[in-house]
Amino acid sequence: AISHEMNREFRLYVLRQFEIPALDWTDREIVRDLRKRHRKVYYRVRESLRKTLRELGRLAAQEQMLFKDLEQMQRMSLDTVEKIDGARSGGGR
Repeated sequence: AISHEMNREFRLYVLRQFEIPALDWTDREIVRDLRKRHRKVYYRVRESLRKTLRELGRLAAQEQMLFKDLEQMQRMSLDTVEKIDGARSGGGR
């Protein structure tokens, strides 16, 4: 249940930041819309965003998972959020 919640919370963040219906759309549709409407942010975070969405989906699909996998996904999600925030504010890494 926690992996589904992590996936949902990350998608809610994307929804709020970019007004993309991330809860209803596939990963590909999310990335495509970000590229189309938020090009500068997209080019700074595209790999991190794709990887985070993909891995959150994989984790949510697993029946059983290790605590270290959850910790790793939490860290990856937070890193991606920080990159997105930095790109939106004009900074970035």
